[in-house]
Amino acid sequence: MMGPMTFASPPAILPRHLIPSWIPGRRFNLVLLALLSGMTAAPLRAQTTDGVLTRVKDVLALPDDVAAAGTKAARLRGVVMDVTASRDEISLHDGEACVSVMISGAPTVSLGAEVEIEGSVFSEKFFERKRTRVKAAKFAMLGTRSLPEPKPASADDAAKFRQLDQWVSVEGKVLQVRISLSLLTIQIVDKSVSCNVLVRDWPRDAFPRDWIGGRVRVTGINRAYLPGSSFLSVVVPSAAQVTVLKSGVVDPMDAPVATVSALRQSDPGKAERVKLTGTVLGATPGNVFYARGEDGESFSFYMLHPIDEDKSGRFSTPIIMPVCKPGDLLEVVGIPWRVQPGVHLDFAVARVLRSAPTPAGDDEGIPPSSGDGKSPPPPNTAAAAKPSLGDDVRNLALPSPTTAAIPTDIATIAAGKHVHDLVEVHGRLLSFDDVLVAPGRWRTTMKLKDGNHTIIAFNDSSTRGALSHMELDHLLRVQGIVTGAPHFPEIRLWVRTPGDLQSLGIAMDAVTRRLWTGLGIAAVIVLMLVGWVFLLRRSRTAIREMNATLEQRVTARTTELAAAKDDLARALSQERELNELKTRFVSLVSHEFRTPLGIIMSAVEVLRHYGARITAEKHTELYEDIYSATRQMSGLMEQVLLLGRAEAGKIVWRPAPLDLPELCEKLVDEGLSATHTRCPVNLTTEGDFTGALMDESLLRHIIGNLLSNAVKYSPEGSPVDFKLAREGDDAVIIIQDHGIGIPAADQARLFEAFHRASNVGETPGTGLGLLLVKHCVELHHGKVSLQSQEGSGTTFTVRLPLRREA
Repeated sequence: MMGPMTFASPPAILPRHLIPSWIPGRRFNLVLLALLSGMTAAPLRAQTTDGVLTRVKDVLALPDDVAAAGTKAARLRGVVMDVTASRDEISLHDGEACVSVMISGAPTVSLGAEVEIEGSVFSEKFFERKRTRVKAAKFAMLGTRSLPEPKPASADDAAKFRQLDQWVSVEGKVLQVRISLSLLTIQIVDKSVSCNVLVRDWPRDAFPRDWIGGRVRVTGINRAYLPGSSFLSVVVPSAAQVTVLKSGVVDPMDAPVATVSALRQSDPGKAERVKLTGTVLGATPGNVFYARGEDGESFSFYMLHPIDEDKSGRFSTPIIMPVCKPGDLLEVVGIPWRVQPGVHLDFAVARVLRSAPTPAGDDEGIPPSSGDGKSPPPPNTAAAAKPSLGDDVRNLALPSPTTAAIPTDIATIAAGKHVHDLVEVHGRLLSFDDVLVAPGRWRTTMKLKDGNHTIIAFNDSSTRGALSHMELDHLLRVQGIVTGAPHFPEIRLWVRTPGDLQSLGIAMDAVTRRLWTGLGIAAVIVLMLVGWVFLLRRSRTAIREMNATLEQRVTARTTELAAAKDDLARALSQERELNELKTRFVSLVSHEFRTPLGIIMSAVEVLRHYGARITAEKHTELYEDIYSATRQMSGLMEQVLLLGRAEAGKIVWRPAPLDLPELCEKLVDEGLSATHTRCPVNLTTEGDFTGALMDESLLRHIIGNLLSNAVKYSPEGSPVDFKLAREGDDAVIIIQDHGIGIPAADQARLFEAFHRASNVGETPGTGLGLLLVKHCVELHHGKVSLQSQEGSGTTFTVRLPLRREA
């Protein structure tokens, strides 16, 4: 192994070609520096005033508002650590810390010069961090000094500017290098984090050919620099601050050959470059590549982006990004990071050993770069560099590429098997949703179930609704790549194209469940209707007996005629209300029961007599009709039963400790799921609800009915505002919609049984929900009120006590 190597360049005041030939250059510069120091060696003798900062640490510690005002004065003395190319800014180190100083009209300064400045402090935002600098008004040169010791820093610290404008020392493994004129750019990596380093005054004839994979230590200023298209975070003033700790290789593809199986057993902390051979399975838009190795084990890798992206022909490490497609056989060299349960190569370079056949008319590969699969050596390095990237690999004995999907099941994938590999599974589609994840890129997320195991699958497309033809409860055959760390926090299934999804028809367990559920609900509804009719008949008999008793009392007791008339009037009023209630109930049965029952009977008759002759699509349509009708009747009967229990006094208020905000979030999610997100619900919470003692069952009826009505009577897509706030010892629930509103004439009778507003039209409903809400609010010792205007929406306000012992 080659020992540590340093490159030194002495600081100079004048360029060598301006120094007389009879004077050694270094001696002349020392003499000239001494003359300049004699002219300005005296420190600045401005009058000392209270509040002038004399230490860099005090300057950097100024509060944001004081530094931003630019009114704080500073007088600093230190050594120059760096000078910008425009020579209008220097980095000044006083032995404790470093600060950037803006200068103008000052004498020429160089690395190692001791200066004293006086000026004002100001600050600005830099990558979400505060950057404090000094604008010099006075400047004096005092001589020269040795450079102070740097602060050790990691590549992550440098990349995120945690030591902004400070003199730091960073070590790392070399990924690639580039030289343009006298500027050397190095990309280094340490513990999976990389940063770019710029070295000034690099000897033009000293191109570092064998640094790839080696290790270097650089000392410089942690500061952003933007030469061309590269972004750098450490600026090194000269070659003397670069030390080669370990030499590397010339050819980026030169690395020990390994297998995925061996890397699974290797030391995860030993991040040395290795070479894998594998067949491309696919690549995500996020530059994540998946491949299957020679040993049948799969791995993933990130492609290393070259520094020299402008293709200008400057001296550069031969880094390329070949265009590849599924089925291509690749050699990949990168740094392995063993992430359970898979293997990942970071900062990888690759070349195509053999291309897969391209279907006619399909010229689309996986970006990026030139796509020739070869990379020439850097200029003037052909003799020393290995020509591996330019080798002719067509005659090599290469393994046959295979991209066939591995048959498996969801349970095996969930157990951590087949990570980064292409698989084929079967699963029932439970749900899917489209989300915009980037401009012009939509992601369809699906939940698949097989037995007791589920998995999330996703597909990215340039348009929304690429998989909208898929139907819930259908059995799907899915081909996809199993993703995991470090790309996703959990194991998922990435479907490369919509063609990798195939519907096998509705799942049999879903058909059986729907049929039995519909028949059960229909039976319960019929029984409840019979009971309700029996109760009505008994009530009518009681009224007749009351009328007969009143007639006898009128005949027998003429002295009580006035009282009897009042009793009779009250009885007649009750009979009218009962008749009206009966009329409403008959109307409800006619509209809400007869229609879905008719749909169920019609569908059952068709299935009984023509089940063997109708198509599968017609089967599905009939089952959907039965399911929808039975759900409608089930919801109606549930409200009737709850109302009967409430009026009979069988619903009891049972307070218990409750997380009210969490319950509201659950009810919003349940409502959105039940209505297929017909209207978005905006939930806001204000106040502390710790220690609440409330009845969760009653709250579910109150909030559920109000949210359901707000969505039902609002146009599709219209938002519903749900606000939960604390006022004193009460919880206030406000649900506001922007729907059809309630006419003023109907508002007084809105909490009566079977009463509905006159403007509901064909919207289905029972007229029982708000009555149930009123009963639950009263049981909870609260109050409910409403504000509404026809055509402008409705607002319901419920006020409930947070704590009240049972």
